[in-house]
Amino acid sequence: MSLKDLKPISLTLSSKAIARIIIVVTPIVLGIGYSATSFYIKMNETIVASKGLSSIKKDISALEIQLESIKERQIESLNSNIRLQEKASEAYALSKESIALSKATSRETEAISKSLQSEVDTKLQALNDKLDVIKRATTNPLDRR
Repeated sequence: MSLKDLKPISLTLSSKAIARIIIVVTPIVLGIGYSATSFYIKMNETIVASKGLSSIKKDISALEIQLESIKERQIESLNSNIRLQEKASEAYALSKESIALSKATSRETEAISKSLQSEVDTKLQALNDKLDVIKRATTNPLDRR
């Protein structure tokens, strides 16, 4: 295999894919940043304020509990984001389906309207022709056939 035989690889992403990645990654990054910052602040306060090993152990266990609750909240937030994205996708699909249905109904109504208009025009023309015949017959009685 030579370098000429290798094909270039393209990793382009659509704007929708990029938006979804941002929507999913942003809460994770913010949550991790928030967790790390609050954990760092609590640890500094614990180290400065502690006088004995037992108080440090208590603070660490409290921080572990807080960290677990933050992780649970992050997971709940991610799950709710996923549900919201699914609902948004469903709503988008339904809106596209509704648009297609309304366009089809509009076209059908327009076609029916045009056919009825054509039928009415034909009947009106036939009626006008008959009236013209009657007018000619009544205006010149010598020309009756």
